Amino acid sequence: MTTTNITQELQRVEARIRHMRQVVNDLAEEIDTRGHCPGLDWAYQTALPELHGLEAKRTKLIAQSHSTSQQEDPEESQ
Repeated sequence: MTTTNITQELQRVEARIRHMRQVVNDLAEEIDTRGHCPGLDWAYQTALPELHGLEAKRTKLIAQSHSTSQQEDPEESQ
C-alpha cells in the first residue's frame, strides 16, 4: 500500500471507530437505564469486539504507515 492509500484507510477506520464508540456508549447507557435484557446485552457484546478489532486495525495501519513512509523517504527517517 502507498502512504496515500494507508492514510485514506486510516481515516475510514478512525471514522468507523468514532461511530462504534458512540454505539457502544449508547448501548451501555441504555443498559444502565433499562437494566440488562437479552437484546441490549447481545448488541453490546457484539459491538465491543468490533470496536476492539477496529482499534487493532488502526494500530496496524499506523505501524504500516510509519514503515512505508520510511521506505519512501529513507533520508528523512535518519
